[in-house]
Amino acid sequence: MSQNPRTESLGPGGAKPPGRIELIAGGTEFGQRFEVLDVLGTGGYAVVYRAFDRTLEREVALKLLRQDRLSPTALRRLRREAAIARDVVHPRIVRIFDIEEAGDTVFLTMEVVEGGSLVERLAHYTADRPAPIAAVVAWATQALEGLAALHALGILHRDIKPGNLLLTGDGEVKLSDFGLALHLERDETRATTHEAVLGTLEYLSPEQALGQDVDARSDLYSLGVVLFEMIAGRLPFVTQSSLGSLLERLKNERVPDLRELRAETPTWLAGLVARLLARRPEERYPSAEAALADLRAQSVPVRWRPQRRAWLTAAVVATSLAAATVGARGYTGSRFSHIVLDGELGVRAVDQRGRTLWNREDVHPRGNFVPFRSANGDLRVAAFLAPAGVALHRSTSILHLLEPQTGESLEEILIPSSATQFLDFSDTYYFSIDRWDLDADGVDELILSFVHDPYYPGYVVLYEPRLRRTRTLFVSAGHHRFAGATDLDGDGQAEVLLLGINNRMGWMEGVAAVQIQPRLDDPTLNRLSGSAAYGPDLADMGGTRQPLLWYALLPPSQRFTERTIQIDVTRRQLALDRQDSGPLVLDFDGFRVDLPSALAPARRSQLRDEAWKGMREGSRLLAAGDPGLAVAALESATGAARAAGLPALDEWLQRLGAQALLEAGETTEALTRYDALWSSSADAPEIAYDAARYLHALGNLRQAEFWYRRGLGTGASALSGRSRIYTLRGLLFVLGERGRWQEALTELDRFAQAYPNQESVPERAYVEWRAGRPPRPEAAFTPGGFQDLHRYWWFELRLARGDDPVTLLAEVRAARPAISEYVALFDSLEGELLARTGQRDAALPLLRSSVEDARRLQRTDPTYRVHLPLLAERLAALRS
Repeated sequence: MSQNPRTESLGPGGAKPPGRIELIAGGTEFGQRFEVLDVLGTGGYAVVYRAFDRTLEREVALKLLRQDRLSPTALRRLRREAAIARDVVHPRIVRIFDIEEAGDTVFLTMEVVEGGSLVERLAHYTADRPAPIAAVVAWATQALEGLAALHALGILHRDIKPGNLLLTGDGEVKLSDFGLALHLERDETRATTHEAVLGTLEYLSPEQALGQDVDARSDLYSLGVVLFEMIAGRLPFVTQSSLGSLLERLKNERVPDLRELRAETPTWLAGLVARLLARRPEERYPSAEAALADLRAQSVPVRWRPQRRAWLTAAVVATSLAAATVGARGYTGSRFSHIVLDGELGVRAVDQRGRTLWNREDVHPRGNFVPFRSANGDLRVAAFLAPAGVALHRSTSILHLLEPQTGESLEEILIPSSATQFLDFSDTYYFSIDRWDLDADGVDELILSFVHDPYYPGYVVLYEPRLRRTRTLFVSAGHHRFAGATDLDGDGQAEVLLLGINNRMGWMEGVAAVQIQPRLDDPTLNRLSGSAAYGPDLADMGGTRQPLLWYALLPPSQRFTERTIQIDVTRRQLALDRQDSGPLVLDFDGFRVDLPSALAPARRSQLRDEAWKGMREGSRLLAAGDPGLAVAALESATGAARAAGLPALDEWLQRLGAQALLEAGETTEALTRYDALWSSSADAPEIAYDAARYLHALGNLRQAEFWYRRGLGTGASALSGRSRIYTLRGLLFVLGERGRWQEALTELDRFAQAYPNQESVPERAYVEWRAGRPPRPEAAFTPGGFQDLHRYWWFELRLARGDDPVTLLAEVRAARPAISEYVALFDSLEGELLARTGQRDAALPLLRSSVEDARRLQRTDPTYRVHLPLLAERLAALRS
């Protein structure tokens, strides 16, 4: 399926697809099971639709074979695609679930890939402004990982091109469209006279175009063309037609030098692409795994290249190599190749022939089991061996270094935890592992990102294999993960770039540039030494040696298509790709390139630091109950942010200032500011939620209801930030406080229609109970559910249903270590269960403290307001 308007796909007989395509309209029912939503792509043989599968209750992609191409050969292609892809489960390969028929239509059901194809991504770039090198390297790495997985199973793709490299919502590459793929062991590697040339002309290897035998090196050639196009912004041979491009490739021995077309292309990368594009297959990489090794090492060693030499020299070389080749072939094939997902909860290590070396079941499969280059140059696999569904805590954060051939654990490293920085939260964290050679010494450092389950704290840890040293790099009130590294400040050492959401700062995303202190090459320090950086709202916790070089708050309501940052060392720029517009580009100082300033860089950085410092001081004064002084501190910080040209930080400071005005009793002025922000911000729903929540906490229920409704009425879905379910919940609680539980049920119905993809079943179970209907605890929470409030409702509804208090008391106590929020509600529940089991003396202190804590906390969290009457009722009943 060609999605590239610049290319031509040829089918049997060399026929081109007809131009006109009859499309199914959105909303159409298909096959009595699917509802067509929209078109994802069209090609010569098929049209791909996004659809809702009513049986599985999820979105899928439907690939419908076009009626005008419904030939026996086309049907064989589609069935081949299903048969091949069903055998492949890999994060770099689009999953195909089944092949089905509806009437005369044959179609595949496939995984939905949200980010479009590489065609759309490359459309943002030109020859004058090509894709950043870091992005090219990331995409190439992922594409080669997919090819390595295919080739390990003995499968050729045969149609590698930008249109068949799809991008996930996180910007990662998946290989798609296996209609031309073949199993190597079948006698189908040569194009037949009947089928003619299959594939897309611009990307065909010479041997494939000539109808000769093809192997894995043919796919590598096609990928080389794609890489050349990404780097240079043009194809290797520019002609007036696709056929002309092919003819140029057939007659030219060498492709143009990428360094002449784009000066900043690294020598190693230009060499890698040149080897992929070698005219003769024997001059290319022997496998995707071999190319991937050089790409990861960012080094292409000088290798022997076949030349037209005297026959005697060739014969001598061939004779001397023959025995070694035969002997090494079996050994090489049995060596570790890569890790693949094994079902939903497991991983499998495979060798270079696709055979299983070892597997582990019931583990965290994603972001785990990462191969890396160790201190002695050997390959190792880094993994946390925790069971799936079980978060890590301080005593279980043990990183295992595995022998890739056997899966045996060679070393265990206890990873330092920053959970003690957030004592109000449960010690439960999930993780991801990344590798990066930070000091270019041939050894990969490991960057371990931990995020709280289920709330906002997070921290990042560095492991240095050469010194076997661990240190905490970054601590934040948000979920930040590794996104790249480069030397930003010119001191000769790379800074680590982290990208993530600031949960306590309006769910706005940001980039942290973190210095590594002390340096990686300092061997005199102990294993746990190092100075951690803190997020900008926590930076004062870091003391005077704060290694946070800078923090850039990104524009609100943005959807970034990748979780990596593209680094352009020549221009000293960092680029983040956005789904609905061009890339957002920062300079190496962390300022947006599209918002230049006349200020000297040092002065601008100073103003940014003053703005962050003023934000922290204003937040401290608010927490201390002095909103008047907080208003003044935040106004000063806002002025600094505006002078520095930081609109996202300016907006956040204005939001904090409006909160301070409300707390200071300046309601009219605060609402005027909220109205102005509402009208101007790209993140209006978050503004509405802010206003509603703070008004609600102050007891202004009428105005809170207005702003909650305003937040729910904006847009059909959130581009970024928190789910609309929080806004709905606030509205339900306001209505409940006002005794309008039946109206709350109506609001739940409206929400389900407006936001069909956002789950509100637990809220409905709670509201139904408060409205007088029978309790449905199974709807309020399921084991493994993530919100403490839902877990609390589950226990309350089970108690209301009449479950045994002794059993419930034991379960509540067992759940307490994992509770982070609404401790006062759990105290009241435990007190009630103690009272019902005859332990009145133990119950009374818990019930009393629960009421006192809820009354105090309702000033900052209005959730307590709607629950407080039940807590007070229990206390009064026990006292009477």
